[in-house]
Amino acid sequence: MVAAGYQFGMVKVWDMRTGSVRLTLPCRSSSGSAPLKPGMLSFSPDGRTVAACSSREIGTSEGEEVRVWDVVTGRRGLTLQGHSELL
Repeated sequence: MVAAGYQFGMVKVWDMRTGSVRLTLPCRSSSGSAPLKPGMLSFSPDGRTVAACSSREIGTSEGEEVRVWDVVTGRRGLTLQGHSELL
């Protein structure tokens, strides 16, 4: 699988065997009011989870967090917050 983050607040995961989009994962601010730009992405060694760091929402203090999703179910797991610097 391969993943890419989009500036309008989503992460897409593709199945490399078929070339089709497997998941579209939302990446929004904690309040849900605006999309966050996903930055670096990383898969777990077993390929079952993907993590994305989110850039700060322009003009606010929201953002700067790492979100983790289950690639099989699309369910969001951990959200790691409290970063004071850009990720």
